[in-house]
Amino acid sequence: MTVYPRGSFGFQPVVGRTIHYWPPGNYEELFMGLPVAGQHFWGSFLADGQRVVPIRQTQNDLAVRFLLFEGTEGEDLKLTGAAGFSGIADVDTRDSRWGLFQPGRKERFALATNEESLLWREDGEFEVFGRPLGDAFQFTIPDAEEPLGYRVRYWTVEGTRDGHDLRGVVGHEQVYVRPGSGWFTSRYMADLEQVWLGFVTEFDDGVTVHGQICRGRQGFKFAMIQSSDGDAVTTGSVECRPSFDDNGFPLLIDFQLGDGSEWVYRSPGGDRMAIPGDDAPKWREGIVTKKHDTRNVVFSHCWCEVFPQRFP
Repeated sequence: MTVYPRGSFGFQPVVGRTIHYWPPGNYEELFMGLPVAGQHFWGSFLADGQRVVPIRQTQNDLAVRFLLFEGTEGEDLKLTGAAGFSGIADVDTRDSRWGLFQPGRKERFALATNEESLLWREDGEFEVFGRPLGDAFQFTIPDAEEPLGYRVRYWTVEGTRDGHDLRGVVGHEQVYVRPGSGWFTSRYMADLEQVWLGFVTEFDDGVTVHGQICRGRQGFKFAMIQSSDGDAVTTGSVECRPSFDDNGFPLLIDFQLGDGSEWVYRSPGGDRMAIPGDDAPKWREGIVTKKHDTRNVVFSHCWCEVFPQRFP
């Protein structure tokens, strides 16, 4: 049995579900004593045969960064030159939704929610409206030197892009770390994480499954999954068997969870999102289902992030 230093528990998370609705100003509140380090909204949309993956980073009242990957469904996704709004936003309630809005008479950028809906608008790129998908998830890691808190929630969305109808999902995550530090320089991102994926899978029988699975070094492991038919699992026990292509992108990952269930990530081909840097993670879309599930998938999203060099 491992003996840890005082105040260390091997980076083992406490995992659970939580309510989907986060009220106005929620990022101002401490989470398990920790301040928010930043937030990401991301989406995965299908529009006229095109897969569109936007990623928006925010920090309190700042719209920090906007990335957009795009490509024909089944092919690799390329980072476009989309330049979304960056700067200090108006924090306000408009049309009953609270969030960030681009200053000015025309709201070219908007990212706002209420108990029942989401609005995300990026000028010249897309506008989507969403409804909540199931419960949100949360975990916290008690550690004397590097504690961590995390929350995430999802919506199913519809909208328009370049005159074409689109459908898909949006996720929203908040990361909480000790004051003065950040997520990207944390030990979790810089050393412990091996694979972390968030996913939504819709089947032809109308059932939708959403969640997150992470396998990392030491005790940094968790799974948070909910199905619309009532099944759910939250656990801090995850093992996996991955395979990668010649460039380090994931092909197949078999996960064994602490409740005894097995889940599989698989890539149908393409859908790779390359980002620069020798030590950068590999991003890829894909499909996540329970192992041996034979139902037909009508829509899938999986933001799979892997560090292949960190696997034995």
